Amino acid sequence: DYGAFIHLRFPDGLYHLTGLVHVSEVSWDLIQDIRDILNEGDEVRVKVIKIDREKSRITLSIKQLEEDPLLETLEKVIPQDGSVISDSSSMSSSNSNTIEPLPGLGAIFEELLQEDG
Repeated sequence: DYGAFIHLRFPDGLYHLTGLVHVSEVSWDLIQDIRDILNEGDEVRVKVIKIDREKSRITLSIKQLEEDPLLETLEKVIPQDGSVISDSSSMSSSNSNTIEPLPGLGAIFEELLQEDG
């Protein structure tokens, strides 16, 4: 219920260590039951995110090998080159004390509202 134990295979083909992928590290999507995503015997790629030598534990992640969908959404709305998609009708030049919304914020909200979870 809390994650999946992964047997780590090394270049020699042997399984020397076992680590845990917590349910929150399986996917960027909300996971109700890890069994909907992973089955016993599945081969997966993982990233080692923590090694606790004192407790002899290895913490792994599957989702950290993928791009964060929120960052992808933000890059669509606010490009990295500094340009911003702007709605000129929302700008007000009549009152200099008016606080202007962040350009592109509406588009970000629309994208987020379409995401599950």
